[in-house]
Amino acid sequence: MGLLEVGIFSIYLQNLPIATLWRSALFPWQSAIAAIGSYFLFILPWQKWGWNRTPWRNAAYALPLISLWLTWFAVYPITLIIVAGFYLFVAKATSTFRFSYVSLVLVDWALWRWCLQFNLNNSLYYVTILGLSILYIAQFDPYLRLPAAKPQRHILRIIGTSLICGWAVVFNQDTALVPVIISFIAIFTGLGLQVRAFLYVGTIAFLLTVFYQSVVLSWEYSYLKWVIGLFTGIVIIYIAANFETQRDRLTLLIRSIGDELATWQ
Repeated sequence: MGLLEVGIFSIYLQNLPIATLWRSALFPWQSAIAAIGSYFLFILPWQKWGWNRTPWRNAAYALPLISLWLTWFAVYPITLIIVAGFYLFVAKATSTFRFSYVSLVLVDWALWRWCLQFNLNNSLYYVTILGLSILYIAQFDPYLRLPAAKPQRHILRIIGTSLICGWAVVFNQDTALVPVIISFIAIFTGLGLQVRAFLYVGTIAFLLTVFYQSVVLSWEYSYLKWVIGLFTGIVIIYIAANFETQRDRLTLLIRSIGDELATWQ
C-alpha cells in the first residue's frame, strides 16, 4: 500500500508546474529508474531486518511494468533494454526462466522502435525479430529442451524459420538476393548445428526463389523459356536413364540420409 501511495503521488507531482524538468527530460526514463529501484528492492536483505521478503519482491516484479504502462508512448528503446535486463536478472536469480519472456517482449519492442527511428520500413525487419524470438523460445525453454519435447521444439523451429524465410520469399522477390541469402543462412545453420527445421525450410525457400526467378526471367526474356525448358528436359532424361541402373545405390543413399537426419534435433 505504501508503494502504491508513492506511485499515485508521483503521478500527481508530474502535473504540477514545478515538474517541467521531470516531464521533459526524465519522464521517458521513468521505467529505467523504476527498474533500478526494483533491483534494490529485490536484493536487499529484508529477512535479516525482520521483514517478509515476498511482498517486496512482488513489488519489484510489478513496478517496472506499471511504469511502462504509464509511459509507453514516450519510452526510449534504451529504457526498454534496461528494464529487460532487470527481468533477465530476476529470471537468473530466481531460476524462473519464464521471467525472460518479459525481457524478450521488451527487447522486441525496443528493436521495433529503433527500426522506426532509423526509417527501416521493410516489414522483413519486424518479422525477423518476431521469428528470432520464436526460435529463442524453442532453443532455451527448459521444457522444450527435454527429449520428450522434441516434436514441439521442431514445430516451433519450423514456425520461426518459416516466418522469416517465407516472408522473404513472398514479399522480397524484387531483390532476389535477400531471400537467397536468408535461405543460405538457414541451410548452413541447419548443417552446422544439425537442426532439421533450419535445413528443410532453408532448402524449400531457396528452391521457391529459384523457381520464381526462373519464371520471371522466362517472361521477361522469351528466349530463356527455351533454354530453361531444354535444360529441364535434359535433367529429367538423365535422371530417368540412370534411375534403373542406380536404383539400389540411390535407395541406400536416401535411406542413409534419412537415418542421419533422424538423429538431428
